[in-house]
Amino acid sequence: MVGAIATAHAWTAQSQRLTRTLADTSSSFVRPAGILIESHVHLFAGDPVRFPYNAGSYKPQTAPVEEYVKFVRESRINHSVIVHPEPYQDDHRYLEYCFSREPSPRFFKGTCLFDPIDPKTPKRMEALVRRNRGRIVALRIHEIHPAGTPSTTTGVIRDRDLRDPQMAVTWRAAHELGLAIQVHCIPYYAAAIGELASKFPQTPVIIDHLARPGEGTPEERRSTKDCSRI
Repeated sequence: MVGAIATAHAWTAQSQRLTRTLADTSSSFVRPAGILIESHVHLFAGDPVRFPYNAGSYKPQTAPVEEYVKFVRESRINHSVIVHPEPYQDDHRYLEYCFSREPSPRFFKGTCLFDPIDPKTPKRMEALVRRNRGRIVALRIHEIHPAGTPSTTTGVIRDRDLRDPQMAVTWRAAHELGLAIQVHCIPYYAAAIGELASKFPQTPVIIDHLARPGEGTPEERRSTKDCSRI
């Protein structure tokens, strides 16, 4: 691999369609040399009958795989990672549909979302991975509730207790399946993430969105940097 970068792009809804724009929209845009990888893209069908959203999550703008495929062909992107988004919760049918609509063989990989404290998750995660061999690369976990507020135990899959014993069981199961852990968090949870990650030093941990640094104190942001030393 000569090089791998996350392409800077924006998706905007306009007149019931998607306008695809590169961050540098000038006519002088030149594709960088080497292998170009989109490391984080959310795709949404906009079809509530076939691919329904969870009512407890946010309502996204439509961003269908068909439009995205046009974009990657124009941009000459080599591969993309579809980050399975929260509105679909643990229903991965649209992710699997996207795999079937890729522009070239093995173009897409994806992450998955399951409840990390549900005892059924290890088996369900294994079934998804086995069904899509070589496709699922990470389990995504959300920890974004404000400091001092309680963790959740049911409902929308986010903000589960990182110190729940079942959380460690799920991390181990992900490791055994060859998956990374992708954590979407605020800096407040960096210390707890680091504590858990240290128990699984061979498991890659991806801190999503740079841990949303604008939502943390200087000390919390330092804890985020400390995670990179594990």
